Formats: sequence, structure tokens, C-alpha cells
Amino acid sequence: SLRANIQSKDEFGILGDAFNEMTVQRQRAHDELEMRVQERTAALSQVNEVMDLADEVGRIVTTTLNIDQVYEKFAQELKKLVDFDQINIKLVDLEANNYTLKYLFGPARAGHPVGTVEPLENSQTLQVAVTQRTFIQDDIGVNPTFRTDDYFAGIGLPSNITVPLLIGDHVIGTLSLRSRRVRAYGPKEQAILERLALHVAPALENARLYQEQVQAQQELRASEERLRSMMEKMPDGLLVSIEGKIIYANQALATMLGCECADFQGQSPLTLLHPEEQERATHWMERMLGGATGSPEEYRACSKDGAIVPVEVSCRLIDYGGKPALLSVLRDLTERKLLEGRLSQAQKLETVGRLAGGVAHDFNNVLTAIMGYTQLSLLLAPAECEISDHLQEIKKAADRAANLTGQLLAFSRQQVIEPKVLDLNDVVINLGKMLRRLIGEDIELITLPATELDLVKADPGQIEQVLLNLAVNARDAMPDGGKLTIKTACVTLDAEYVRHHEDASPGRHVMLVVSDTGTGISEEVQKHMFEPFFTTKMVGKGTGLGLATCFGIVQQSGGHIEVETEPGQGTSFKVYLPVTEETYEVQPKIVDSSISPQGNETVLLAEDESLVRSMVATVLRDRGYVVLEASNGEEALRMVQSQGGENIELLVTDVVMPQMNGRELAEKLHDSHPNLKFLFTSGYIGGPWSELDILPNSAGFLAKPYMPETLAVKVREALDS
Repeated sequence: SLRANIQSKDEFGILGDAFNEMTVQRQRAHDELEMRVQERTAALSQVNEVMDLADEVGRIVTTTLNIDQVYEKFAQELKKLVDFDQINIKLVDLEANNYTLKYLFGPARAGHPVGTVEPLENSQTLQVAVTQRTFIQDDIGVNPTFRTDDYFAGIGLPSNITVPLLIGDHVIGTLSLRSRRVRAYGPKEQAILERLALHVAPALENARLYQEQVQAQQELRASEERLRSMMEKMPDGLLVSIEGKIIYANQALATMLGCECADFQGQSPLTLLHPEEQERATHWMERMLGGATGSPEEYRACSKDGAIVPVEVSCRLIDYGGKPALLSVLRDLTERKLLEGRLSQAQKLETVGRLAGGVAHDFNNVLTAIMGYTQLSLLLAPAECEISDHLQEIKKAADRAANLTGQLLAFSRQQVIEPKVLDLNDVVINLGKMLRRLIGEDIELITLPATELDLVKADPGQIEQVLLNLAVNARDAMPDGGKLTIKTACVTLDAEYVRHHEDASPGRHVMLVVSDTGTGISEEVQKHMFEPFFTTKMVGKGTGLGLATCFGIVQQSGGHIEVETEPGQGTSFKVYLPVTEETYEVQPKIVDSSISPQGNETVLLAEDESLVRSMVATVLRDRGYVVLEASNGEEALRMVQSQGGENIELLVTDVVMPQMNGRELAEKLHDSHPNLKFLFTSGYIGGPWSELDILPNSAGFLAKPYMPETLAVKVREALDS
């Protein structure tokens, strides 16, 4: 029947061919399906590899704090998927218009290490960042596009692929691969990198942010350590308080109040202050916490042992971990208060000194006249008569008054001095016998002179007066007997000592110490003991000028005096005199004052005090001199100019006069009469002079008050010089 259906043999062949064609088509479809399955399997495997790499990067990020390790591990894993000879990762800052090379493996441009910041202009990085699309170059040597293409072509990296690293729609950087092969990268590599970038960019960004956070925390801790170190080194006390409790206090505050730093923790800052100060401090701190500003305030703090410490407190509101806190600075004012007290005392003594000097100057003029006329009267009065006795009593009273004015001038540092190079050991030894008689037999005198002692320059009479006054004070402090010790030594006063004793000077000094085992001096008396006329002795037992005189003499000699004492434990006075480099001076020949020399020369007398002028003129005329009298410097100058001044051989002038002082007069006359001799007189040295710059060459000086014989001797010495 089959054959009946087949009309011919040709038809059977056609059917076979059709069957064969169907078989071939079926095989092709099977092969195509199998290929598609393989491609999908490969794609899925590739996706899995990319996902595995992304997971690995995520694992690395969570297991390391080093972002460089993240970059390194990422590059190693990526090498398994895509071949490259160089890889780099750049972070982009479009606002700053630059990028930073954060990671690089493979050949690098010379001078462009990791960390280099470069501009975005004319760079492949800029194009990728702006377009947010992958860029591939097959052979940059054939068609260079960007500023670095020639360089990379030159080192044999012609192929390049760069993909953007995106967080949402924001470009944070780029990932670039370079290869030594031409056309090394195509759609496959692009798909891998783009897919990988979607997973890698957040991981890299998180790692970068975490690393920045770690670095910021490290920097914060380092800053805190530096701040703490700086606060610990500050000389002022510092504390930080939150909600009324101290959370930090530095060592300076602990030292100031005699505590440990831990003692302050959790306390209220108010507990550091005296109870009477706490209410005022509470209102002040409330204002500071409210944001107010103001000047520092002074309070009384209490140390651990109960002592009062004056402090200056400054407060500032700060942010401490998001909480408002008070930073308080406490400055110890103990030293400042001490210096202020000393300054006030010095200013008071200076005022009293100026007053004493002025009074002594005027009084010396009066005394000069009294003593002069008394002496002249004694020469005229019979030796054995009542008038002569009265005159002698007047002379004694005048001598006593002269001694008092000398003490006042010594205190005010305006006394005329004649400094000489001295060995203080000689002064102590020479006064030894006198001191033993002065202090009495019930007091033991001990002298301890230094074996080797530097020299000082001072008025020997004044230094003796200092030693005598201190010895008398010591004697009076030991009514029941005791020990008086006098010793000398060489010492060096350093800057620290001078800082606490403003009238002292640094350097080498000779120290004279006078110590007793007496009653000591109370703290209240110490505040006034160098003031003139201050005394604790009974009326008539002391003038109150002894220590004031010592103070003035030491000051005028360029030295410093201090006292160490305690009630019932005795007293030590220490006198420091600066060392001199000068050697012993040849002492002038002492003139016998009992001889009253005479002359016939013409003397110009300039003296504003009429009593003194009249007395001096009388004394000199009695001795044969021609005397021209002037009441001030200008009158004396006019007198010389009117008379030509040819016969005037000596000018005797007071130093302090109205209108024109003695020095100015001498200078004017010296210019016109270079051979004229000068003799200056004064009861004190005031104003801007010292004993040296007042006296020109070949000039003499006569201190008021003086006796007629002394005047005659000085006049003769000046004329013969």
C-alpha cells in the first residue's frame, strides 16, 4: 500500500532529504541551546565571581583598619578576573577640581607617588567623573587624548579602562586598569568592572570614612594629651567643672592648695574657697554659665592645712563633650600681694624720706649758723664765766641736733657720703672694743670674720654707724643677757632671690650678719621697723631713727638689708653690700683742725640762707680774706661780670639754691675763668646729683653743719689745690 501511495522513486528521495534536513535543524537547535546554556552558565559564574570579590572586599573592610590593606587585597582578587599591568584608584573632589592618587600598583609616573594631588584639567579622570561612564582606550599611542597619554605610551602601557566609583549619583573616585597589550579591554572587562564597581565603591568609601574617623579619633586623643600636658605645665591652677562638680584639676592647683589632684574629683569648686567667699562666687559662676563675660575676680582660697591663699579667678564657658562646662584658672596672688605691700611700704618710706631730707636741709642751715656763731662767741667770751658755760650747752645741743639731722639724711639717702674701698673685717675688728663696752658684760660678743673677704665701696663712717645701731638694738632685745654674733661672708645673690627682694641686685656681695638671742620682732612691728620715729621703746629711751638710719645707709651704698626673726627666737639682720673691683685707695693726709689757716685771697660766697652767709663771711673776713656776698647764683654771676672777676680766686657756693643752683653757677664761671677754684657746701644731696658728678676737678666739698675751723681748713685746701 505504501508503494501505491508513492507515485515514483523520486518522491521517496525527496522525503528522505526532508527528513535529513529536519534532523540537521534539530541538532543545530540543540547545539544552539547548549551554547546558550553554557554562555548563561559562564555569565552566572562570572557574576558569582564578581559577587565573591565584592563579598571579599566587604570582609576585608570589616577585618582591618588599614585602608591600604583593603586596596591591596582588592587588587589581588581583581587580578583573578581581569588581567592588568597597572591598577590605580583615585579619589575625586569636583569642588576643589582635583584628584588624589590613593592606591597604585605597577609602573608609576616619576614624581607622582601615592598621595599626590593633581588638577582634573585635561585628564581621563575628569571625563569619567563628569560623564559617570566607563572610558576605554585601545591604543593611546595612535590617538593620544589626555595630558598623560604620551607618558604611558612611552612606558609601554597603551591600553586603559577607567570606570567611575559611584555612591548613588555622586562620583567619589575612579578605578583604572592599564595593560601592555593593545586592545586589552572590551565589553567583557567593562561589564565586570562596572558590576564590581557597584559593590566595591560603597565598601571602599566606608573603609575610607572609617579610617578617617580612626585618624580623627587618634588626632583628638593626641590633641587631648597635648592639651593635658600643656595644662600640667602651666604655673596657674586649672580646673574643669560640669554641673557643679570638678572633673579635672592640674598639678599646679594641687600644689597651690597642698592637695593631690585626685582630691578634687567630684567636689564643688566652691569648696576650694573660704566660706565667706562662697556666696559671692556662686552668683559669679551662675553668670558665667549663663554666657556672661567679665574681668577676673579675687577670692580667698583655703589650702588643705587651712592657710589662706589669695587667688585671682578667671572663668570661661566651654563645650566639653557636648555639655556646658566651666574652665577656671586660679592664679596665686601671694607673691603679688607681698610685692604690692613692699611697694606700698617703699613708696611710704620714699615720701617720708623726701620730707625728712627737706626738713634736714633747712635745719642744717640753721644749725650751721647756730654752731658757727656759738663758736665765734666762745672765742670772745672769757673762759671762766657763766656765759661761756651757756655757750657750751648751746654747742652740745647743736651737736646733738646735727646728729639727728644726719640720721634723717641717712634714712632719706641724701646724706653726703665719702665712699672708700673697705674690708668689712677691718670695720668689725676696729669696733670690737667699743662694742664690748657698749653692750655690757652680760652679753657675750662673738665675731666670726670670713677667712677671705671681697672688698666693698662704702662710707666707712656710715658702715660703722650701721654696725653700732644694730648692736644697740640687739642689746636692747636681750635685757637678761645673751649672745651677740657678728659675722661676715661672701655670697652670691641669684635671680630667684632678687625676684623676691625687689631692692636687691644680683651678683657677688659681702654679707654682714648681726644676730642676737633676744626677744625677736613680731610680725606687726616688722611692717614698720624701718620707718623713722617708729619705736617700741619707752618715751625718752629711743628716737626711732636707728633702723631707719641703717636702712637709708645700706640703700645709699647700693646694698640690701633683710631681717630674719621670730618672737622669742632672736633676730638676725643681714646686710648685703655689692663687691667692688677697685683696690685700696691711698688715704689723704689728715689736717689738724685745731690750726686755723688764714689768707688774703678774694672769695665769692653764694649762699641763699642769710644766717649762714653772714656767719661764713664773718669767719673768712676774720681770717684775712676778701669776701663778696651773693644771695643766689644769678646774683653771683652778675657780680663777677660787673667786676670782671679778675681777682676772684675761689667760689664758695651752696649746692641747692633757687633760680640757679651751685653746680650751674660753677659751670658758667668755669667756662670764663678756668683757673677759678670751687668749694661746694650742702646739708644734703638732693635732686639728680651724686657726690661725684657735683664736684668738678679740683673742687672740694663741705657738709653742713660745720664749725668755723673746719670751714677755714676747707677754704685753704681749695685755694692750695
